[in-house]
Amino acid sequence: MKAEFVIEQGISPTNGQLFGVRSSTGQQFAVVSPFAGSNLAGTKNAFSTSTNRQSYLGVTSGIGTFNMGYQYTNAYVLGTASGYSIGSENIPGAYSSHQYGNDLVGGTRANGLTYISPNFSGFTVRAQYGAAGAAPETAVATGVTASENTGRRFGVMGQYANGPLSAALAYTSLKSTTVGTNANPNSRNGNLTQLGASYDFGVVKLAGTYNTGKSGGTADSAVSSRIRAYQVGLSAPFGAFVPYITVGKAYTQPDGAAGRSADLSQAQVGVRYSLSKRTTAYAMYGQTTDNAATAANQFAYRERKTVIGVTHNF
Repeated sequence: MKAEFVIEQGISPTNGQLFGVRSSTGQQFAVVSPFAGSNLAGTKNAFSTSTNRQSYLGVTSGIGTFNMGYQYTNAYVLGTASGYSIGSENIPGAYSSHQYGNDLVGGTRANGLTYISPNFSGFTVRAQYGAAGAAPETAVATGVTASENTGRRFGVMGQYANGPLSAALAYTSLKSTTVGTNANPNSRNGNLTQLGASYDFGVVKLAGTYNTGKSGGTADSAVSSRIRAYQVGLSAPFGAFVPYITVGKAYTQPDGAAGRSADLSQAQVGVRYSLSKRTTAYAMYGQTTDNAATAANQFAYRERKTVIGVTHNF
């Protein structure tokens, strides 16, 4: 048997505090995307002043690995960590479709238990059970009954990776119960099914994801929504140069509504150049457009960004 632990610290190089804050959402539970539609009960756009990313303990033996603590959800492992998204998810054009709907079922990281099976000729299984995000949320005001948001999450993922082929299928469900002073106390159910695959032909690599799911509404509305998303990318190595392109679509359709609350189109192109075994230079351009017209967004929303940088692995 082998015991292990992981403690990760996030940094924000462009922030004046550097280690004092995170530039993205902290303890994910609700909306984490500017384009996200209906979410389950919870704090919208929660911000963390800590730098914690993952912190968990684990034990590995012949029957597999058992981890407990704050760790990646299956939805994040399939959408980002498994290599099915070729673009850079921090840049417009590739930060929506592959993780679309993840906020409905717990976000990218959450407290819980994870079991990872041994590798059977390339096939592994990940099973998870835990909270929606960091912990139950409770708000208490003087003379007002406390309101509490609790969540229970279950997920299972099967992945096959052998040679040039890798493919995975995951399902995650979350039940959120809101009690107390919320405008519409009730139980909400969210679920997300994901499919991801990649194949390396040698001269080119093809990869993509498909997400479909359902939101049970928010703390203030019982209106449920359907979500769909896909993205596909292609990269082709030319010596040290690796150019790539990725495109995708995603939408949120509230039940009974004529229009969509989010209707995204995205595209990103870029090139990576290996300066050495440890150092890579890159240049990327991406665009994401939301064509949905809602009360908060009467016109199409468009975000573009060009990024040039260097990464070095120590």
